[in-house]
Amino acid sequence: MSDRYIVKWYHQHHSNKKDFKPHFTHILQMQYIALEHSSLTKNTYDILVKPMPKVYRIIAKVHELREDAGNGPCKLYTVGDEFDLSKSEERAKICRWAFNSMFPFLSVMEFDGTLPWEPDSDKAYISCPDPHNVVVFELRREGEFQPED
Repeated sequence: MSDRYIVKWYHQHHSNKKDFKPHFTHILQMQYIALEHSSLTKNTYDILVKPMPKVYRIIAKVHELREDAGNGPCKLYTVGDEFDLSKSEERAKICRWAFNSMFPFLSVMEFDGTLPWEPDSDKAYISCPDPHNVVVFELRREGEFQPED
């Protein structure tokens, strides 16, 4: 299939249609589609198909390492390290604290949103919440890409 689609299915009651199993490999690609159908009955599926929005590749670059007096900088990264966040194996290299703080911004940028306080709409600066060894990441939006299924 050349176009990307999201399929949101709704099943009001338990069904015996065991052969219909929607499969999503990219959680971030899923859109919530509100269903306003009141006439669904047992064993009824409502399938809505909608074209995917543009998805952009986001690169996280270690921009700065800060440290408290007496503490060294974060030992996980060096300035200039880059991670392609469109790849799960690259996302796994990011500290969970850092990833959790960048996730809301990543989601906005990945789907062509902007952060109004940033002067460049294709960049954002996010720091991890570690108060003693702060890592500042630059999130950079690059070209549109086709997620793998």
